[in-house]
Formats: sequence, structure tokens, C-alpha cells
Amino acid sequence: EPPVSLQSRNLQIVMAEEGDCANLLLNITCNPSPMVTTADPTRKKDKSKGSKRVRTNKMVTKQQDIAKTRTTIDTSNFKRKLTDNSSREDMNKGTVQSTKWISSLFTNNPEIPQVQRSKKLKTHHQVFTDVEFTNVALSPRLVSHLEQHFHYQKMTCVQRKAIPSILNGRDCLIQSQTGTGKTIAYAVPIVNKLQELEPKIQRSDGPYALILLPTRELALQTMTIFNKLLKTFCWIVPGCVTGGEKKKSEKARIRKGINVLISTPGRLIDHIKNTQCLQLDNIKWLVLDECDRLLDLGFKEDINTMLTALNAGSGQRQTILVSATLTAGVQQLARLALQDSCYIDATSTIPEDEYNATTIPSDSVHQIPSELQQHYVVIPAKLRLISLISFFIHSHKKNKKTKSIVFLSTCDSVNFYYNILNEFLPRFLTNEIEISKLHGNISQKDVAARGLDIPDIDWVLQYNPPIQVTDYLHRIGRTARIGYKGKSLLVLLPSEVDFVHEITKKCDSSFTEIGMDQLLISLIPPKRKNMSYQLAASDLQMSIENFVNSSAERKTQAISAYQSYIRAYGTFSKSLKFIFHVRNLHLGHLAKSFGLQEAPSKIKHQIITNPIVVIGLLECFDGLLYTIYE
Repeated sequence: EPPVSLQSRNLQIVMAEEGDCANLLLNITCNPSPMVTTADPTRKKDKSKGSKRVRTNKMVTKQQDIAKTRTTIDTSNFKRKLTDNSSREDMNKGTVQSTKWISSLFTNNPEIPQVQRSKKLKTHHQVFTDVEFTNVALSPRLVSHLEQHFHYQKMTCVQRKAIPSILNGRDCLIQSQTGTGKTIAYAVPIVNKLQELEPKIQRSDGPYALILLPTRELALQTMTIFNKLLKTFCWIVPGCVTGGEKKKSEKARIRKGINVLISTPGRLIDHIKNTQCLQLDNIKWLVLDECDRLLDLGFKEDINTMLTALNAGSGQRQTILVSATLTAGVQQLARLALQDSCYIDATSTIPEDEYNATTIPSDSVHQIPSELQQHYVVIPAKLRLISLISFFIHSHKKNKKTKSIVFLSTCDSVNFYYNILNEFLPRFLTNEIEISKLHGNISQKDVAARGLDIPDIDWVLQYNPPIQVTDYLHRIGRTARIGYKGKSLLVLLPSEVDFVHEITKKCDSSFTEIGMDQLLISLIPPKRKNMSYQLAASDLQMSIENFVNSSAERKTQAISAYQSYIRAYGTFSKSLKFIFHVRNLHLGHLAKSFGLQEAPSKIKHQIITNPIVVIGLLECFDGLLYTIYE
């Protein structure tokens, strides 16, 4: 039926039917602007009733035309809103009909370039050896403890080479791929030497071993290993001082006595300068674990200060450097800190005595565990957010007990995506899901409750690429640990695909590409298998944008994450600037990945009350987000 128009002086209602949906549209306009009529100058003014009737008929006809125009416009808007704002319930019932309308998510995106992969054969490196702990000069009590509580019988390659050298008292530089048992490689011989000391060491003697790590999370993880090792030697007391806790309580523990001191550089230097009860005269073992990261994070001056303090003591010590990568800074540190040293490469067939740690071969290449499958996916900026959700749906369909870690560039991004995943993932997954977050602004109590060494990680997802290739290697080291299988996924923008080549240059890697379509198909509801993934993706994006923009708090959080991501993008190392440069970003498309609807010029002036601080940058780039399916 034709539209019905009811007119009054201050109110106009237009009703229309749209297709088979039989929906009702009300367009109410109050206090419309007065109708303006223009007299025909060629027509003489006629005051007769007939002339008035003619003019009235013309005005009615003009108003009817306006009503038809408004009906047409409103119907067009209605069709668009019907597609965009359809609820998930309607989609599952199949009441929403597909139209020819195309979402802006899939238009004006840059072309995805083809990555020319070189044919590179990945070499297989064995993790475990046939040598048992009983074959090394260790205490039988310690060997039995390793079998019962760690379930260790055979040593890994790095342990087989490192433990005898450390037991012989030599300084060592240990290089080994991540997840091969490097912590046990130095912890076991140190504990063995400590329990042999006569007379038995006392808690009041102070620290005999000092373990330095770059972050408090890694320090807590190492503390857990030493606690477990020392259960059978209860007179040896480990302790951890890492910051994030009141210094008063840390001083109380130091005053009471710690024999194995595990610390981060900043907090250690603070106690060296301000805690009189901390005496380093008895230090016999110094371990710089993850020393490549210690240098990358700017702790070189703190390490020099610590070495000066240790050298002031009269006793001799054994120094051990442990690193997953071999950088120029690590080699310089080895020349400074090591004496009568040996270089241990777990993957090399050359004996450890062949090289001195100060004359390391320059052609060393980082090895990737053969059990690790590396993947990458290229996704335009507008589709990144829904692709993140679709990844977890995709992996859940294959394994409902998947454990994953997501790496993000800033703390604000971790907070934003944590809330988004908590809101939208349960809509797609039938089983319960546990999502946790971890970044540098979380209290030490929360970090200790979560821990970092999560066992059996299936996927490491690098949603934001690392600022250096070495950071990429450290991240993928969270999976495929000590012989277990694992997978990693690197998410790239079309302008970032050359990063794959940079990784393959510096390590023994081979990548498999995952198509974006493979992920987005998982968004199609089971009851609507004939639905296109473009429509499903558009519906999800619209739901996310409505969720973000319906709350001032959530929108502020999204803007903070968006702006901090752009600032972090400017911190990539100089060698990678030709790939990761802010001018390569499409800021409008990028805003979509944070659920924002405004243009970048409007977003820029809305908030920024928490600018990035340099001290926060060091840890915010380790932003993690755990997703665990139980």
C-alpha cells in the first residue's frame, strides 16, 4: 500500500513497509521549519476564493512530495541499519535477510602482498641426551630429589655441557634456545656446591649466590625453581627482591638472612646503596640470566655498579652468563665479567673447551626448537580486532583445552583487549573460558598468584610485533619447552610483511602462512551456515563498536589503548624503521581495531591524561594476555 501521511501543524508521522520484513518505521519531526511559498511574479494578485483554492492545492502537492522524499530516505537508512544493527538472536533465528549491502570493513583495504619465502631447510636439534644425572658428580640426595619432584632422569643438551663445567668452577657463557632447561643447568650445580660446604652454611651468613634477571616475573619463576630444589636442603634459604613490594619488608627478609638472592637490577642497586644489612662479601656465584635482555632494557650501568660492589670483596667468585641470543653487547659483557671462561653452545658439536667465551665465533645463528611450528597471518588494520576473536574460536574448534598467550605492545592495550575478549568470546564458545592479564602495572601480589611459567602452552600469539627480532625469539620461547610441541602466530599488517624476512635472517626459522579467511569463517553461526563471513564479521564489529561507545569509561579505555599503540609504534629499533614506521599506519582504519567510530582528528583531542613514562616503557612492551580454555 502507498505510504500514509498524517499532517498537523507541529507533527508529521510517516509509516512505511519494507520488503517482507513488515517492520514499522516512525519518523517524527516536531516543530518543522515553516513552509515558504513563492508567488509567481507574472501572475496578477487575485483575491478571489478560486485563486486561494489553487494556491492551497499547490501547497498540499508540495508537502506530499516532501513526505515521499522523506519516506524514500528513511527507508534507505532503515535497510542499512537493519543489516548493521541486527542482533545476534535474530541472526541465529535466521530472521535477518541478506542484502547486497557491503560492509566498509572489506572495502578500501590495502592489498595483501605475497611473501616470497626462501627454501630453507630447518635443521633438527635434539633437546634431550642419553646421559642421566647419575652420570655426573652430583649428590645422590639431589639426584633422587630431581627424579621424584622434577621427574628428571636424562639431561638436556645444555645441561649435559654446562653442569660439569660449572661443577669444575669455570666461568661460563651459556647460549641455548629458549625452553631447554637453562635454569636447571646452573641451579643444580650451585645447589650441589652449597650443600657440600663445611661447616654447614647458616642463614645469618648472608647471600652466597646472586641471581640477576631482567624482570620480576622471571625472577619469581626462578625463585619457584630454587624453592623446589632446596626442599631437601632446608638449611639453605632462597629469597627474592624485585620491587613492587614495600622495601621495609624486603629489608626485614635480608636482615633475617638469605643465602640465594634472586633480584632484578634496579632493586638490587637500591639495596646495595641503602640497605646496610646487605653484605656481598660471601658471594661465590654470580649468575646473569637472560643477559641479552638485561642489556636491551638498559641495565648496563646497573650491572657495572653491581660488579664494582662485588669486586670490592676479597673472596673469589664464579660468574655465569646465560643468554638465548648472542649479541655484541653480550660478548662485550663476557669480556668484562668472565675469567678463565668457556663458551657453551647447546646445538654445537664442538666441545665446550674449544672456544673461550671472549673469542666466540661470529657466525652463530639462533636455533628454534624443532617442535615449534611458526605461522604468520597478514590482516588489514580494520579487521584486526575481529580476527583476534576469530582466532580463539578457530583454535577452540580444534582443541577445547587450548592454552594461549597473547603479546601486546602496551599496558593500555592489554586492559582493553582483556575486557573485549571477556565480553565477546563467551558468546561463541560453549565451554567456560578463563582469561587473565599481566603487565608491568599489575601488583607483585597478582603476578605471584599467576606466575609466568605456565605449563603446556599451545599457542603464542604476537598480536603486536616485537620491537626487535631478539624479542620475537624470547616470546616464542614460552611454548615448545623442553621437548613439548607448540605453535606461534605472528599478526602483521600488509606494510609489515618484510619482518618475516628479518626473522629468517637471524635464526633458523621456517614460516607457514595462515589465510585471514581461514580465521573469519569461524565467525559464522552454526545455525546459519549459508551466511557469508563478511556479514558475520560486520555484525560482530558493529556489536563491539556499540559496546565500546555505549560507556564513557570503555570508550576512554579504547582511546588510551589506541593512542598508546601509536606512540609505541614509534619505538621500533632503527634497523626495523623501514618496516615499522608511523607514516605507514592508516590511523582511521587502525581506530576500527579499537572499536572507535570517530575520525582520528577528533580522537586526538579527546583524552590523554596518562602520557607514557620512560620507566614504564621497559615493562609495558612485555604486555601479555593469557587465554586459557578449561
